[in-house]
Amino acid sequence: RDYQAVRTRLMSSLQETEEQIARAKTEVSHASGEIRALKDPMDMVAVFHLDRQGRAPRENIQDPVTSQMHAHELFVLRSNHHLRRQRDGNLASLQELQRRHAQMLDDLKDKTAAHRIDVAC
Repeated sequence: RDYQAVRTRLMSSLQETEEQIARAKTEVSHASGEIRALKDPMDMVAVFHLDRQGRAPRENIQDPVTSQMHAHELFVLRSNHHLRRQRDGNLASLQELQRRHAQMLDDLKDKTAAHRIDVAC
């Protein structure tokens, strides 16, 4: 009876952990997709800087377009940094969940083996 209760609890914990792993994988995938989506705006900002550097010094003025591009660059860089931190945090959580899942599986195997020994005696 005790074995059955422990087994039921472990199976429930395993299922819950598997659901958490699935959610973490989805979050990592979503953040990675968002990071990839920022590649084009980041490339655009890089091209803008290259174009500006190629201008003659007297043409390299601070104008509304330049100001907007700098604001856009700051936004893109902050978004990229935030998404990378979010993804890295989710990856760390995912690894911890996978480690706990493996431990629970090992625990279940050990308890099952111990139960079989008890039944055999």
